[in-house]
Amino acid sequence: IARLGMAAMTVRDIERSGDRYEIRLAELGVPPALRRAAAERVVTALTKLLVDKRAQWLLSEEGTHREVASEFALSGRIGGDIVNVVIDRTFVDQGGTRWIVDFKTSSHEGGGLEQFLANEEERYRAQLHRYAQLLRAYRPQEPIRAALYFPLMSQWREVALPILDVENAQ
Repeated sequence: IARLGMAAMTVRDIERSGDRYEIRLAELGVPPALRRAAAERVVTALTKLLVDKRAQWLLSEEGTHREVASEFALSGRIGGDIVNVVIDRTFVDQGGTRWIVDFKTSSHEGGGLEQFLANEEERYRAQLHRYAQLLRAYRPQEPIRAALYFPLMSQWREVALPILDVENAQ
Protein backbone atom coordinates (compact mmCIF):
# COMPACT_ATOMS: atom_id res chain seq x y z
CA ILE A 1 0.00 0.00 0.00
CA ALA A 2 2.84 2.39 0.82
CA ARG A 3 4.26 1.97 -2.67
CA LEU A 4 1.07 1.72 -4.71
CA GLY A 5 -1.04 4.16 -2.73
CA MET A 6 -4.26 3.43 -0.92
CA ALA A 7 -6.40 4.41 -3.89
CA ALA A 8 -4.94 1.49 -5.87
CA MET A 9 -6.06 -1.16 -3.35
CA THR A 10 -9.42 -2.66 -2.47
CA VAL A 11 -10.42 -5.01 0.32
CA ARG A 12 -11.05 -7.67 -2.32
CA ASP A 13 -7.51 -7.23 -3.73
CA ILE A 14 -6.07 -7.67 -0.26
CA GLU A 15 -8.16 -10.72 0.55
CA ARG A 16 -7.22 -12.39 -2.75
CA SER A 17 -3.53 -11.81 -2.01
CA GLY A 18 -3.40 -14.08 1.04
CA ASP A 19 -1.42 -16.77 -0.80
CA ARG A 20 1.07 -14.17 -2.00
CA TYR A 21 1.54 -12.97 1.59
CA GLU A 22 2.17 -16.56 2.67
CA ILE A 23 4.87 -16.96 0.02
CA ARG A 24 6.52 -13.72 1.13
CA LEU A 25 6.37 -14.81 4.76
CA ALA A 26 8.11 -18.07 3.77
CA GLU A 27 10.82 -16.03 2.06
CA LEU A 28 11.24 -14.08 5.29
CA GLY A 29 11.75 -17.31 7.23
CA VAL A 30 8.39 -17.66 8.98
CA PRO A 31 7.97 -21.35 9.93
CA PRO A 32 5.36 -23.27 7.88
CA ALA A 33 3.11 -23.89 10.89
CA LEU A 34 2.78 -20.13 11.49
CA ARG A 35 2.41 -18.87 7.92
CA ARG A 36 -1.36 -19.18 7.43
CA ALA A 37 -2.15 -17.32 10.66
CA ALA A 38 0.49 -14.70 9.88
CA ALA A 39 -0.92 -14.18 6.37
CA GLU A 40 -4.41 -13.79 7.84
CA ARG A 41 -3.01 -11.19 10.23
CA VAL A 42 -1.50 -9.31 7.28
CA VAL A 43 -4.86 -9.37 5.48
CA THR A 44 -6.61 -8.07 8.61
CA ALA A 45 -4.09 -5.27 9.13
CA LEU A 46 -4.17 -4.15 5.49
CA THR A 47 -7.96 -4.24 5.39
CA LYS A 48 -8.13 -2.04 8.49
CA LEU A 49 -5.64 0.38 6.92
CA LEU A 50 -7.99 0.93 4.01
CA VAL A 51 -10.88 2.10 6.18
CA ASP A 52 -9.01 4.04 8.87
CA LYS A 53 -8.90 7.83 8.31
CA ARG A 54 -5.59 8.18 10.18
CA ALA A 55 -4.05 5.47 7.99
CA GLN A 56 -5.30 7.23 4.88
CA TRP A 57 -3.54 10.42 6.02
CA LEU A 58 -0.45 8.48 7.08
CA LEU A 59 -0.14 6.64 3.77
CA SER A 60 -1.05 9.59 1.57
CA GLU A 61 0.95 9.82 -1.60
CA GLU A 62 3.21 12.66 -2.71
CA GLY A 63 1.12 15.78 -3.08
CA THR A 64 -0.36 15.60 0.40
CA HIS A 65 3.04 15.03 2.00
CA ARG A 66 6.57 15.80 0.87
CA GLU A 67 9.69 13.65 1.13
CA VAL A 68 7.66 10.49 1.67
CA ALA A 69 9.62 7.33 2.41
CA SER A 70 8.80 3.86 3.70
CA GLU A 71 11.44 1.49 5.08
CA PHE A 72 13.84 4.46 5.08
CA ALA A 73 17.37 3.29 5.93
CA LEU A 74 19.48 5.84 7.76
CA SER A 75 22.93 5.73 9.33
CA GLY A 76 24.85 8.15 11.47
CA ARG A 77 26.61 8.68 14.77
CA ILE A 78 24.92 9.15 18.10
CA GLY A 79 27.17 9.78 21.08
CA GLY A 80 30.19 8.37 19.26
CA ASP A 81 28.46 5.14 18.20
CA ILE A 82 27.60 4.32 14.60
CA VAL A 83 23.87 3.65 14.37
CA ASN A 84 21.96 2.05 11.48
CA VAL A 85 18.16 2.23 11.53
CA VAL A 86 15.20 1.61 9.25
CA ILE A 87 12.26 3.97 9.73
CA ASP A 88 8.90 2.42 8.82
CA ARG A 89 7.42 5.66 7.47
CA THR A 90 8.58 9.26 7.33
CA PHE A 91 7.29 12.33 5.56
CA VAL A 92 6.93 16.08 5.87
CA ASP A 93 3.32 17.18 6.32
CA GLN A 94 1.70 20.26 4.78
CA GLY A 95 2.68 22.31 7.84
CA GLY A 96 6.38 21.51 7.39
CA THR A 97 6.68 19.00 10.25
CA ARG A 98 8.73 15.85 9.73
CA TRP A 99 6.86 12.77 10.96
CA ILE A 100 8.47 9.52 12.03
CA VAL A 101 5.96 6.68 12.27
CA ASP A 102 6.70 3.22 13.55
CA PHE A 103 4.13 0.54 12.70
CA LYS A 104 3.40 -1.99 15.43
CA THR A 105 1.62 -5.26 14.75
CA SER A 106 0.74 -5.72 18.42
CA SER A 107 -2.85 -6.33 19.27
CA HIS A 108 -4.60 -5.93 22.57
CA GLU A 109 -7.66 -7.84 23.71
CA GLY A 110 -9.95 -6.84 26.52
CA GLY A 111 -9.77 -3.81 28.78
CA GLY A 112 -6.93 -1.49 29.59
CA LEU A 113 -6.30 -0.23 26.05
CA GLU A 114 -5.07 3.16 27.26
CA GLN A 115 -2.59 1.53 29.64
CA PHE A 116 -1.41 -0.81 26.88
CA LEU A 117 -0.80 2.16 24.55
CA ALA A 118 0.99 4.10 27.30
CA ASN A 119 3.25 1.09 27.93
CA GLU A 120 4.02 0.76 24.21
CA GLU A 121 4.77 4.48 24.00
CA GLU A 122 7.26 4.20 26.84
CA ARG A 123 8.75 1.01 25.40
CA TYR A 124 9.51 2.57 21.99
CA ARG A 125 10.30 6.18 23.01
CA ALA A 126 14.10 5.65 22.97
CA GLN A 127 13.97 4.01 19.53
CA LEU A 128 11.92 6.87 18.06
CA HIS A 129 14.25 9.37 19.74
CA ARG A 130 17.23 7.72 18.01
CA TYR A 131 15.46 8.01 14.67
CA ALA A 132 14.73 11.67 15.34
CA GLN A 133 18.33 12.38 16.34
CA LEU A 134 19.60 10.93 13.08
CA LEU A 135 17.09 12.87 10.99
CA ARG A 136 17.86 16.05 12.94
CA ALA A 137 21.53 15.75 11.96
CA TYR A 138 20.47 16.06 8.30
CA ARG A 139 17.78 18.71 8.81
CA PRO A 140 18.62 20.71 11.95
CA GLN A 141 15.80 23.25 11.60
CA GLU A 142 12.98 20.87 10.72
CA PRO A 143 10.36 20.25 13.45
CA ILE A 144 10.08 16.53 14.17
CA ARG A 145 7.21 14.55 15.67
CA ALA A 146 6.93 10.81 16.17
CA ALA A 147 4.13 8.30 16.56
CA LEU A 148 3.30 4.64 16.82
CA TYR A 149 0.57 3.25 14.60
CA PHE A 150 -1.16 -0.05 15.39
CA PRO A 151 -3.00 -1.16 12.23
CA LEU A 152 -4.62 -4.21 13.82
CA MET A 153 -6.31 -1.92 16.35
CA SER A 154 -6.58 1.23 14.21
CA GLN A 155 -4.77 3.06 17.01
CA TRP A 156 -2.42 6.03 16.72
CA ARG A 157 -0.21 7.14 19.58
CA GLU A 158 1.93 10.25 19.30
CA VAL A 159 5.14 9.89 21.29
CA ALA A 160 6.64 12.94 22.98
CA LEU A 161 10.35 13.06 22.25
CA PRO A 162 13.04 14.41 24.56
CA ILE A 163 14.69 17.61 23.37
CA LEU A 164 16.83 16.64 20.40
CA ASP A 165 20.55 17.08 20.92
CA VAL A 166 21.94 17.89 17.49
CA GLU A 167 25.53 17.94 18.70
CA ASN A 168 25.42 14.26 19.71
CA ALA A 169 24.12 13.08 16.34
CA GLN A 170 25.92 13.30 13.03
